[in-house]
Amino acid sequence: MYWLAELLLYTWVPLVLVLFFVLPPRRAVVVALIGSWLFLPQLYLELNRVPNYSKTTATSYAIIIGALLLDPKSRVLNFRPRWIDLPMGVWMVAPFFASISNGLGPYDGAASVLQVVVRDAMPYLIGRLYFRTPEDAKELAYGFVIGGLLYVPLCLYEVRMSPQLHRMVYGFTPLIDWQMAKRWGGWRPTVFMQHGLAVGLWMATAAGMSFWLWRTRAVRSVFGVPMWAVTAAIAGTVVLCKSTGAIVLLAGVVTAMLAVKYLNLKLLLQAIVFGVPVFLLLRVTQVFDGVTLTTWLAAAVPGLEPRAMSLEFRMVHENAIIGHTAAQQVLGWGGWGRGWNVWVDQYKSFAVPDSRWIHTYGSAGLLGLAALYSIYLLPPMVLLHKLRASEWSSKAVAPVTGLAMVNVVYALDNLFNYMENPVFIVATGGVAGMAVSLTRSPAKAAEAAPAVEPTPAADDETLDREGPLILIDPPLGKGGA
Repeated sequence: MYWLAELLLYTWVPLVLVLFFVLPPRRAVVVALIGSWLFLPQLYLELNRVPNYSKTTATSYAIIIGALLLDPKSRVLNFRPRWIDLPMGVWMVAPFFASISNGLGPYDGAASVLQVVVRDAMPYLIGRLYFRTPEDAKELAYGFVIGGLLYVPLCLYEVRMSPQLHRMVYGFTPLIDWQMAKRWGGWRPTVFMQHGLAVGLWMATAAGMSFWLWRTRAVRSVFGVPMWAVTAAIAGTVVLCKSTGAIVLLAGVVTAMLAVKYLNLKLLLQAIVFGVPVFLLLRVTQVFDGVTLTTWLAAAVPGLEPRAMSLEFRMVHENAIIGHTAAQQVLGWGGWGRGWNVWVDQYKSFAVPDSRWIHTYGSAGLLGLAALYSIYLLPPMVLLHKLRASEWSSKAVAPVTGLAMVNVVYALDNLFNYMENPVFIVATGGVAGMAVSLTRSPAKAAEAAPAVEPTPAADDETLDREGPLILIDPPLGKGGA
């Protein structure tokens, strides 16, 4: 069935263009984006002079072409960068400067930039173009929930039968080490993703989104099924996915979100968001080397020794890469694995960059690391600054803050893993655009722009002074535009 995998990838662009004909453009984007990531094969086709052709690149190409040719609003041509897009701009050019500084030449630098454009910048642009308002965000958030539900039976099948669906449908399996598919005395599903960790992260964010939409009453049912039942089904599957890190990260972020909703307390969520750059600073400077912590965990917590040993492996290899990158700290070592070309005596191997943060630091240095995590965290930071606690969990804005929650979980996961997911990058672009467009304006300005939040009664006096929360960059169209 390998031929089916190739056929789907090659025909995906015209199939997405058909979606633009039969569905409203924004819905076509959601269906194409989530559908491709959940169900297309893990296949990378090598093409001359352009990045490898995969389900990520195929979907990005298709949506941008559809937006240019079939969306009457001409969103791509009307796109206006804002200051919040600066980190993405830096992230795009950082590989070029890394290549030049390491003597790899402008051609290598241009090729590296093209990779970043296709992998990250295009999904981010799609988010900025198509998810501009809370109503837009609701459709993407709903897509997360539907995607989680669709994966429930597939995950349950592989939990029982082992990761076989990719082989059964496409004739091959992306798994390299089957030991990685075994956890907690059973199988960890991979379905059509690159790793069981990627499935665990997807299902965890889908469960978190479902829970948030349920508790804020932004969505009451899915296909007639109450949201509490939908949430229970997805959350139960998350546990069976056996991805401890995703479960812990989601629990922490959801707890912080609930503190905002029920205690009017943003401090916990702010601590998580601002704690990420603090953690990165401590790791890069080696003030915190992580090894001492893993030793303590193994001794203090019964039964945690295998996980502590796994964490120690990561920390030791990261420390080796950090020491190696000290000679190219600002711009990194560039491509071709030069950033982790360092021998680790303890494990008798070259360093392994398991997490995205250390991969970025080794290849793009402090410049790339700062740009990447600014892309993830700046939109939630802006929302935390602009939205009051009562607004954060309101029915109208809940889809936006739910997507911001996804940003935070993804940023945290990338401290330990490297699981690319373009759906998360699209969500990041959408949240960035909405965050920068929200403002408080006098009543006269409010008449020209749509309000996104009804005035809470408890804040009447404050709002009279500051004005209502509005979008200063109104949507291009209504309904399915």
